[in-house]
Amino acid sequence: MTIRYIIGRAGSGADRRVVEEIGAALGQKNEQYLFLLVPEQYTLQAERNLIGQLQLPGIMRAEVLSFNRLAYRVLNETGGRTRVLINEQGRNMVIKKVLHDIAADLTIYKNSGRHEGFIEELSLLFANFKQYDLEPTTLKSKYTAITEDVLRLKLHDISLIYEAFTAYMENHYLDMEDQLNLFIEKMDDSVLLRNTRVWLDKFSYFSPQDLRIIEKIMLQAQDTTFCLTLDPRPGRDKDIFTISRNGYEQLHALAIRHGLPEEIIVLADNHNDPADALKHLEQELYAYPHKTFTDAVNGIEVFAAASIYSEAEYIAARIVRLVQEHGWRWRDIAVLGSDLDTYGALLGRVFSEYRIPYFLDTKFAADNHPLIKLIISSLAVINRGYRPEDIFMLLKSGFTALTPDEGEEMENYMLAYGIRGKLCQEDFCRGQDEIDAELLAAINQKRKKLIEPLQKMEKSIQGKKTGRELSRALFQYLQGLNIEPKLQEWSETLRREGLYEYVLENNQIWNIIMQTFDQLVEILGDNEISLQDYTSLLETGFKSFAIGIIPTTVDQVVIGNIGRSKNHSVKAVLVMGVNDGILPSVPAGQAIFTEEEKQILQRYELEWNLDQQTQSIAEQFDIYLAFSQAEEFLSLSYAIADQEGKALRPSLLINRIKTLFPRLVTHSDLLRTPEIELDQLVTPTGSFKYLAEKLRILLDGEEMNDFWWDVYAWYYNHPEWENRRQSLLDALFYQNQITPLEQVSAEKLYRTPFYSSVSRLEQFAACPFAHFVRFGLRPRERKSFAVGMPDIGILLHEGLAEFSHTLTEQGIDWRNIKRSDCDELVDKIMTEQTALHNNGIMMSNFRYRYLARRLQRITRRAVWTLTEHIQRGDFEPFLYEASFGSNGVFPPLRVEINNEQSFYLEGRIDRIDIFESADSRYFKIIDYKSGEKQLSLAELYFGLNLQLFVYLLAVLKSNKSESGSAIINKDYKPAGLFYFKIDDPLINVTDMDVTDIEAKIRKKLRLNGLVLKDVELVRAMDRDLQGDSDILPLGIKNNGEFKAASSVLEAEEFDLLLVYLQDLLKEIGNQMISGQIRIEPVKTDKWKACDNCIYHAVCQFDKLFAANRYKHIALVKDADILNQINKLREDNNHDQMD
Repeated sequence: MTIRYIIGRAGSGADRRVVEEIGAALGQKNEQYLFLLVPEQYTLQAERNLIGQLQLPGIMRAEVLSFNRLAYRVLNETGGRTRVLINEQGRNMVIKKVLHDIAADLTIYKNSGRHEGFIEELSLLFANFKQYDLEPTTLKSKYTAITEDVLRLKLHDISLIYEAFTAYMENHYLDMEDQLNLFIEKMDDSVLLRNTRVWLDKFSYFSPQDLRIIEKIMLQAQDTTFCLTLDPRPGRDKDIFTISRNGYEQLHALAIRHGLPEEIIVLADNHNDPADALKHLEQELYAYPHKTFTDAVNGIEVFAAASIYSEAEYIAARIVRLVQEHGWRWRDIAVLGSDLDTYGALLGRVFSEYRIPYFLDTKFAADNHPLIKLIISSLAVINRGYRPEDIFMLLKSGFTALTPDEGEEMENYMLAYGIRGKLCQEDFCRGQDEIDAELLAAINQKRKKLIEPLQKMEKSIQGKKTGRELSRALFQYLQGLNIEPKLQEWSETLRREGLYEYVLENNQIWNIIMQTFDQLVEILGDNEISLQDYTSLLETGFKSFAIGIIPTTVDQVVIGNIGRSKNHSVKAVLVMGVNDGILPSVPAGQAIFTEEEKQILQRYELEWNLDQQTQSIAEQFDIYLAFSQAEEFLSLSYAIADQEGKALRPSLLINRIKTLFPRLVTHSDLLRTPEIELDQLVTPTGSFKYLAEKLRILLDGEEMNDFWWDVYAWYYNHPEWENRRQSLLDALFYQNQITPLEQVSAEKLYRTPFYSSVSRLEQFAACPFAHFVRFGLRPRERKSFAVGMPDIGILLHEGLAEFSHTLTEQGIDWRNIKRSDCDELVDKIMTEQTALHNNGIMMSNFRYRYLARRLQRITRRAVWTLTEHIQRGDFEPFLYEASFGSNGVFPPLRVEINNEQSFYLEGRIDRIDIFESADSRYFKIIDYKSGEKQLSLAELYFGLNLQLFVYLLAVLKSNKSESGSAIINKDYKPAGLFYFKIDDPLINVTDMDVTDIEAKIRKKLRLNGLVLKDVELVRAMDRDLQGDSDILPLGIKNNGEFKAASSVLEAEEFDLLLVYLQDLLKEIGNQMISGQIRIEPVKTDKWKACDNCIYHAVCQFDKLFAANRYKHIALVKDADILNQINKLREDNNHDQMD
């Protein structure tokens, strides 16, 4: 029962010594068993090292085990495991259930059970409690003595939860810590370890539970050997070995207690070369005071990368060069860091690009796997009443009975027609007037394939069910979907594509699901549980599962965490992310007990984990071990900026290295020197993107080193790179600006003579390319069952139109209707309109119902405001919703482009009012707007605001036609053009009566537009006019003249604008059919055509492209526009005379 200690500093060969001793023991002709005990995560690597270094085809008498695996062996031999073993996931599910059961007795943690992070923290805390032999009674006996209120409440709740957890587990279940305690009890009954030889390696520290296991081993084994990284002669860096020294003292105390003989084997230092920089680093990294290395530094590099991505690129390029220059194998190189969440996936992508085989030594969350998503979303569909988002998540899992294309069709239909809840369980019927019957039938077949399995499961779990029954129903649901064959087929596909990591992940996921079901059944048994609570427990189990992948090949670069990956010595170590706060890391905040609270609890003899200072020393020890793994080369790299461009600082370790090695030069890619650029040329794939970058820089006018032309020549001369090289050239000289269409193509595309709306012409004026996409290519947006601004505009317009028609049908005069009657009629109309609109979307949820009530209120305000306008004037409403077009009240407005071609404008005028005096007849046009719209002559001039003047032109042109003469004949003259905003505006008020408030609202809702400059005519529109009108956009002075800010025009000016408009329409039409589709959006000082454009992804407009420029428009005053039009007219007349 000898206790042996193999002691030496890092790199002294302790690993090799252990393997040699095991090899020598295997050479002896006896049946003695040999055990090498290591931490769980190191078992595979230790077994590989043992077989590889001994060069044996296999080992029979030697085994590599962890404590957990040893416990399994002993308990299988001795029996006594009467309780069911649950894993970490099972423990988390038990904690979740316990928290739910005792929530009423808790104080500050009453509502914490819904947070998965809290459950995971509790799970870790309870594991530590058991490792340090803390019982619930111990916690309960202490918290009453604590004076700090918050800490006392915390400990009160934790003790209650721990007590309930322990009671639930007692006599029924074992977790891993319980199993180890049972293992300790049964070790005396086992013969497995008697007279064996045992080695323990790679342990950083020992918990009380570990020490009890070791004590039993010491008393049974022939000899027990401990490998400790420890300086046998404590020197200037003795603090770094504090944890190892504490471990040695604990082991020594056990040996003394039992009177066991001890032997210390001190390993000699294998590196005596004073010029060895790596050895100097091992000796001086944490030595105080330190010694400086004055020679030239070989074998150590420091690299400052411009970004995290360029740091990954440097690491990949450096690895390839090391392999090329030294002939090393990939397995001779390790990449270590402490932030694999940031670097892991990035290094994976870069290494794949550089053709570097690698193994990422980390674990992946199981709940991100598509099959887990299928299970959780299926239960969510049933739990939450067939919500669309749950169904879409289910479809996207890829494991339903539908193909991906069928799933997208189903999703599109559901989005378009607002299918949710009970509608999912019935045959789809919405959209029958829009969708072909055969297509709708096909969609219903897809619905059945998706929904019927869910309905079958839902039916089987209705009513009160036990955890066993729910698990069985869910398993049968998965079987009905043929999940196992699908998973196997997917794995085969991944295997053919060489994605072996994903194959291994898939191979584990089914077992994980079955284990979770088993754990749930064991925990819940025949106890009844709601489906919601069952789902919550299931999610907890899945979230706590992490998938570990074993290496798929021997010869690969290991990417690992400094604290987790315990490699044997390798030729080269590249340490990444040596930044402040990352390496060393900032101590993580405690989710349950803060560091200060843990120090207080230590005074009450409550201790269960390493304190923050000890954890900091442990991390320094891990860094020391990581740096010391490098036999010939060590690289330390850090980024100057993160992925968002925020500045990062180098770690204090970098300053320490520079202090130890004053002649060490820090390399960087911030300044692209020829040497740095040459270092980038390591593989064809990796170099290609640098070539693209250099050619881009060259095109931007900067210089490029000549050797890049040699690089380009290499790709040019290798046919396998032809496609990518050509794609690069296409990208470098890419122009998104396109040439005009041929006129013949444009005429076919627009089908001349074409019928157009006014908004189409305005679209063309704002951006010819957007017009081409919308009206030429005619793509369709995915229809969505949602209320947008167009829906609001339609409802408001329909409400006003229906109100007007109802008054006409019922013979009610606008001038006689009262406000109460007006509101009552509006409420009736809007209630009917909103209920019928778009398959009842306005009634589909509370948000839209509120919006419907708001639209009803707005319509009330708008209708009464318009009523007041009519009642205060002499104009009479004449036409509502007066359309001009093929079947309209007025004929379409024909625009002649040239002698051979023309197009037709169609539209709908919301309202036309007329007025007849003794000697004159007038009409005015009103267009209702649900948004902001101002009549601007500057926008009219550039074709951006044509609507009202086109309406006016259509009415006036109809005077000359036979069909229009009976409606508004040529005796009628235009009195005004107006926009009316449908709104119920908010106003700022102080102490005013209701009449003042109403006056302010009327002023906000006054018409916007242009009025004929005639005071008597204006008074016919607002007979109460005094000063500024609250109906019209004008004001009258005391002398009867118009105020300067009034929006009025002379009759001649109206005529001038109409003549200009006709020329403008002809010009726009000519540009359309001539094939103009230029990407040239308009930009004013207030808005851009791109602001609300949905085609930006198509045109890819970017001012960085040479040919991409806005068409800048200055919105000058109306008077300046009139002068400009007059000048154009004079110039044209002069040209015609010439």
